[in-house]
Amino acid sequence: MTKSFKKIISITIALAMVVLTPVTAFAKDWYLENGDILIEANESGQTVTQGGITEEDDAPVITHDPDVTDWTYDVQVKVETEGNAVAEFTIKDINVENLDYEGDRSLSTIDIGDSKAEMTVEGENYIYNENEDGYSAIHVGGGELTIKGDGFLDIYADSHGAKIGSNQREEMSGTIHITDDVSIYTEDDGTGDSAAIGSGEGADFTGKIQIDGNAKVTAVANDRGAGIGSGEGNTIYDEYGYEIGWGGDFRGEVIIGGKSEVYAEGNDDSAGIGSGEDGTFSGGSITIKDNAKVEALGKDEGPGIGAADDTPLDGDIVIKDNAEVKASSGSEDTPDIGSEGGVGGDEGSISILGNAKVDTTMIPKLDEYGNKVMIEDETLKIGGEYPEGEEEYYPFEGEIRIGSNTTIGGIQGRELLENPEEYGDYIMLHAVEENIVQGNDNNFEDYLNGIFDLFLKNGKPSGSSEGIKDIVPEEESNPNTGAPVIMMDAPNVVFVPVAVTAKKRED
Repeated sequence: MTKSFKKIISITIALAMVVLTPVTAFAKDWYLENGDILIEANESGQTVTQGGITEEDDAPVITHDPDVTDWTYDVQVKVETEGNAVAEFTIKDINVENLDYEGDRSLSTIDIGDSKAEMTVEGENYIYNENEDGYSAIHVGGGELTIKGDGFLDIYADSHGAKIGSNQREEMSGTIHITDDVSIYTEDDGTGDSAAIGSGEGADFTGKIQIDGNAKVTAVANDRGAGIGSGEGNTIYDEYGYEIGWGGDFRGEVIIGGKSEVYAEGNDDSAGIGSGEDGTFSGGSITIKDNAKVEALGKDEGPGIGAADDTPLDGDIVIKDNAEVKASSGSEDTPDIGSEGGVGGDEGSISILGNAKVDTTMIPKLDEYGNKVMIEDETLKIGGEYPEGEEEYYPFEGEIRIGSNTTIGGIQGRELLENPEEYGDYIMLHAVEENIVQGNDNNFEDYLNGIFDLFLKNGKPSGSSEGIKDIVPEEESNPNTGAPVIMMDAPNVVFVPVAVTAKKRED
């Protein structure tokens, strides 16, 4: 083959590759000063529309023109997707302010709705959203939103809709995933009755909130909402003004893991993570795992983590692995982790397993001059309500599980379980006696590992699961349900008395 022929073949192949290689739309800067932005994605690709002009763009960057202005007013980024398509876009150094009284409409600044999107955060971004019609700042109803990147996002929103989540009286059934190295900050804006991340006022939280990676999240709720979870419980009306139900229940899933760092603060009888005032914790779950660090503060009669304001805990709280948690309620009567029910009926569980560390934290109080000061809450309370000075107590009626290698209030789980009488008012476990139980070492915990629920039968731990039949010595049938019951020999299982109150030993 001659050199000339080889050259012709090479050129032909190169031209063929150019023709056959798909063309990817160029990632373009889209300036908010030019008006609303619509991002549409389907199986054919992604387009961006602004000012009546539509272009293909697989990776649009929503930003400001630095030569025009520092802030943009009354604009919206809206996402619409079809099928399994996921819209992808970046926000970079945006400053957006949406105000009812200056615009002719009420809107969310970023509206995902029921669509699917991945939003990358770059640089420093600020969103201020104030409206009386209950729109969330970043709207997620039944859709899926992933927030990632390494930038910073500050959301200041005075509304009855969540800062990130659903609008007022709109169920939050979707998914919010915060990950990578992104930093998100929200603060108390005085009014609004919504969760910071979760559902708006009078709206159920039935979806999923996941925070992982190296994300750093500060979620401070509006008035009467949880930091992460559900907004205030309230009546739902139809379009004609008739009452059609009640919203504000926590029935979803919160998962905090990875190496994330989370600060969650509720407001007015609401939990830091859990349910808002007058909302129930009815079947949902909170899991804090891996190497996550969490600080959760409730307000007034709201627990740091759990069910707020006269409602039982009918879901599950799990703290495990190497997670570190600090929790404080807003009242001496209210548990830091658990149920402020006072009405019984708890059917859920509180599990602190693995090498997890749990302690109380500093809580903000107002001094005589109205200044916020931090006060140490010296007693870590887990379980039910603790009315000071009253003879009647309200123990937690669900299950409390404690691992032997955990550290609770500075005390190793094994030591606390075996010698509860030695630790006075530094740790208080308040539950019915037979419902505080756990194995004697991590091997026993690994045996369980969340495969089945632990409960007591004839003084032994037992549960039901098809997944571990081959590793247990005997099997019975539950006389009530007919389901298989796995029996395991664990002679070192210990039982903690009601309302453990002992003093931390002096070294």
